[in-house]
Amino acid sequence: MSNKVRSLVAEVLETGLDDWMPIFHVIDRASVLSGQERRLSGDIVMAALQIFVENDMLTAGYLGEFGFEAWGLEPRQALGRIRHECDAKEWDLGLRDIWLATTEKGDDVARLIEAEGEGVLARVEGFSFD
Repeated sequence: MSNKVRSLVAEVLETGLDDWMPIFHVIDRASVLSGQERRLSGDIVMAALQIFVENDMLTAGYLGEFGFEAWGLEPRQALGRIRHECDAKEWDLGLRDIWLATTEKGDDVARLIEAEGEGVLARVEGFSFD
């Protein structure tokens, strides 16, 4: 699973440079990378999200009146909320209640990925794909 998670992390970070993204984007990409149905790709999605959230590269929230608004939760709480909401909706692509935004650190790593490829992730402190 490590190569799939690494590829998902790279894709999501690069997408995050352009705009916020709904969780269904991550679910869809995980499904394509794993060759599994969307409802079966939750472990890959959560592995990637754990890397993002625990390394302060991505934050979860919703779209409010003024654009993206972070939930302001601790990493473990944010991951629990994502898992709960995705499980409740059976990992359906209609999931648009959860939005993701890269942080400044996430954008920095995404630029490195664009310049050097996803192999750069092995050199980023805190990343582990095992």
